[in-house]
Amino acid sequence: MTMVRSLFLCENLSLICLALILVDIHVEGFSTIGSGAYVRILPISLTGAKSLDHGSLEVDKDDKVVCQVDNFDGISINRRAAIRNIIVISTAISSADPFPAVAYPGEVIANTKVELDSLKDLPPISENCIRLYLCRHGQTENNRLRIVQGARVDPPLNINGKSQATNLGLALGRADPKPKIFFSSSLLRAKMTADLAANVNDPDPAEIDFSSVSSKKRIISRQLAALAEIDFGPVADGKPISTVEGEMAKTYTKWATGDVDFRPEGGGDSGREVLIRVCEALETLVNEAKAADVPCVAAVTHSAYLRVLVGIVLDEPLIQSSIRKIRNGSITVVDVPKDLRSRLIGSKPKLLGGWISRTPRDFTLSVPLCKMIRINETRHVPLDKI
Repeated sequence: MTMVRSLFLCENLSLICLALILVDIHVEGFSTIGSGAYVRILPISLTGAKSLDHGSLEVDKDDKVVCQVDNFDGISINRRAAIRNIIVISTAISSADPFPAVAYPGEVIANTKVELDSLKDLPPISENCIRLYLCRHGQTENNRLRIVQGARVDPPLNINGKSQATNLGLALGRADPKPKIFFSSSLLRAKMTADLAANVNDPDPAEIDFSSVSSKKRIISRQLAALAEIDFGPVADGKPISTVEGEMAKTYTKWATGDVDFRPEGGGDSGREVLIRVCEALETLVNEAKAADVPCVAAVTHSAYLRVLVGIVLDEPLIQSSIRKIRNGSITVVDVPKDLRSRLIGSKPKLLGGWISRTPRDFTLSVPLCKMIRINETRHVPLDKI
C-alpha cells in the first residue's frame, strides 16, 4: 500500500512539473473569437486553476469546459498565478485518498442494504462534549433531476425524500444518546426533514401537518439562520448542474486559495461569511444543548454547507472537502467541547491554500476544537430515486 501511495504522489508531482512547463504557453496559442478575446478547451481537472484569475467558464454542448479569457491582447498568462493555482489543486488532490474503499476513520461507505441501527456502533460521546448530529435534508425533485436549488430555490421533499427523513429519524432514535431537540435551516426541505425525523414515532409521520402546532406531543424543529445553505447567487440556482458547475467550481476554488471575500456573479455569499456562519452554528448548537441540559442535538442543513463544515473540522484543504459525498438523509457526527475551546485560523491556513494562500493578512477565524466522529453515514437511508 505504501508503494502504491508513493507512486500516486509521484504521479501528481509529475503533473505539477508538467504544469510548470505548460503555463509558459502564450495567449496567441488560443483560438481567437474576435474582439481580443480567446478561448481554450480545458480538461475539467484544470478548470479550477484557470478560473481563478482570468475570464469566465462555460460548458459547451459536448460537456467540455470552455475558459474565455478577455482583453489579453497578446499578453502572456500570469505564470506565477497559474503555478500557484495548480499547486494548490494538485496538493489537495495528492493529499486525498486515491482508494475509495479506504475512507477517513469514521466515514461510512454507502451500502445498498438499509440498516436502521447505523448509529449504534458510534463510540461513546467524548468527555465534557456535546454531540452534534449534522444531517442533510431528504431528496427533492430538484435533487432527482440534478437541478441546483441552493439558497434561493425552495422545493419540498419528494416521496423518496420523506422516506429518507423517516429513516433518518428512526436511526437517530436508536442512537445513544438520541437527540430530543432538532434544528434546521429555514428552507422547506430542511424543515420538513427535521419535523419528520423528530416525530417519526407518530402513527403516520408522512402525514404531519406542518402548518399545525396543536399537538402537545409533537416536536417542532427550530430554525437556525447559521445553518443556511451556501448562496451561489442567481447564476447557479434553479439551473441544471451540468450548465453551472464551472461557475460553482470557480467560487469554490477562489475560496480554497484564500480569496475569502469573493462573491459569485450577481451576488451571493462570500467565503468569509460562510466560514463565520459554520463556526457560529457549531457554537450555537452547543450552547442550546447546554441550556436545555441535554447531551446532544440534531440539525438538518445542506450538502455544500456540510462540505465546508467537514473541511473546517478536519482542517483539510477546502478544495478537497468540496468534492466529498454528502448524500440526502446522511448524518455527520461531531463532538464539540462544552467549554467551546477553540483554535485560531490565521492568514495562511491549510484550509484555504496553506503557504500560497491569498487570504488577507488580517484574516482570523476562531474554530471550536471539534472531534469528527463520522462523516456521511448513510446505511439507514433508502437509495435515491433517479
